[in-house]
Amino acid sequence: MSASLPFAALDQIAAGLDRTVDEWFARARATGRPEDRPACRRGCAFCCHQLVPLTTLEAQRIGAYLSTLPRHQRRQIGASLERHLDRFSQWVKDRPAGDVRDRAVNLDYLRQRIPCPFLGPESECRIYPVRPLLCRGHHALETSARCQTAETQIRTIPAVDAATTAAMRQAQVLVEQLHLPGGGGLISSFVPMFRVALGRDSTRAGAQRR
Repeated sequence: MSASLPFAALDQIAAGLDRTVDEWFARARATGRPEDRPACRRGCAFCCHQLVPLTTLEAQRIGAYLSTLPRHQRRQIGASLERHLDRFSQWVKDRPAGDVRDRAVNLDYLRQRIPCPFLGPESECRIYPVRPLLCRGHHALETSARCQTAETQIRTIPAVDAATTAAMRQAQVLVEQLHLPGGGGLISSFVPMFRVALGRDSTRAGAQRR
């Protein structure tokens, strides 16, 4: 199988989720009610400080994209990646007991304010075209204030949540069909892969800034 075919299949899953999100966001805005309006916008990065699970194929897709970026961008991301890993490693030593999917563990991580390594200086996503499926479907209605701590319930659109879950399951099935090693992990799990994609100069620059 051509290496590009799995990515094409993943891109189709992502595009389908994007269409669903856009459709339901349009419906929500059309109500005219402030409480139904999606709060998500460029520069709002509260959700970019959460634990983000993704499949191995999604990580590979991100790696392929990183390798195409200009050198100066790869160097910047390389430095961010190393800073993220340092802080994540420290959190792992002290984190609450439990699975990373547990609410208490996620809330504790969110309180650390550890930014995603792909979050740019203007709170923009530097891998937006290939961002994880979970990121594509994550959203909040009315206000993003609750996203900062997530201690109170964030209002969402159930159909978007269901579509996101379904897309992530599709991606997992694709991974199993391709017999890829490991089912997936967190962004930090794939740091070695991202380092390779960024290139030696980028990761060396990142290590020097640690």
